Amino acid sequence: MRGLCLWRLGLFEEAEKIFERMLWLNPPDNQGARFNIYLVKDKKPWREDLFSGAV
Repeated sequence: MRGLCLWRLGLFEEAEKIFERMLWLNPPDNQGARFNIYLVKDKKPWREDLFSGAV
């Protein structure tokens, strides 16, 4: 949740650190951090439709 908030605020470096930590603590990644970390690393802005199920 914190990583998403930081990403939404445009704090990419901080969000990336959170997602990396999540993956380190939870390698099976049942929370989906691996899907977000690539977008954050590419500095893609957070978008509502990424999480609403719409494509």
